[in-house]
Amino acid sequence: LPAAKLATALNYIKSFVAEKEGRNPALACTECKGGTFNATDSAGIAFVTVPTLDKSSARFGGKDIPAAVGFLSQLATEDVEILEHERCTFLRRADGTALLGVSMWPNAFPNLNLDRNQAPQCQFTVKVSDLLGAFRLLEAFSAADEKAVRFRFVDGSIALSMKSASGDAEGDSYTIPCSAHANMDAMDDATADKFRLPKKHLEVIAAASGQEDLQFNVLWTPKGGYVRFAFERDGIGYTSIAVWARPQ
Repeated sequence: LPAAKLATALNYIKSFVAEKEGRNPALACTECKGGTFNATDSAGIAFVTVPTLDKSSARFGGKDIPAAVGFLSQLATEDVEILEHERCTFLRRADGTALLGVSMWPNAFPNLNLDRNQAPQCQFTVKVSDLLGAFRLLEAFSAADEKAVRFRFVDGSIALSMKSASGDAEGDSYTIPCSAHANMDAMDDATADKFRLPKKHLEVIAAASGQEDLQFNVLWTPKGGYVRFAFERDGIGYTSIAVWARPQ
């Protein structure tokens, strides 16, 4: 397959690989299942589907992904072959003149019991530029340890806020317009109070979409919720989940 496609897929999904290997080694990797790379760090989940990999079971440890991406990026527009063994995976330039080998991560990635096509309970769409601009403004005044952004639907717009450096849990807020929304009144006040998302994953998702608008598909239960994002770019399919952050 084109080296650039594999590099793009791995570079995206590395942001969702769990970093602490000792806590849960099975999540410190990404594994290809049925043509789709899977990864989760509990705060976010990513599924990246790459054409021609339907028979692959390649598994890359999080610490090996940067080396793989670096090698693939050097091949530019060339094709790469994936050679899989129970102990290692080789990436080989199609003409055989360059090769990178990485150890097969020893812990298999778990099967995630998640319906990626479940109908959302509500939806809203915002411009990517508005969203990323709001993040930059909020981050300038937020607490150093604040990693999540609170979302509130107000009169056809979304009010974003983060805990401030002064310790104010509400913090400063910044409002951006919705270009579309549906069923937002289904979310009661108690549920809305829990609607906080990890900023790190939202930034990665928004930047990778390559689109002007980003649609938030929101689902929740009494215990929590998540937002699903789905888009395709340059022949690669992306489905990503941002899990509601726990209150600090």
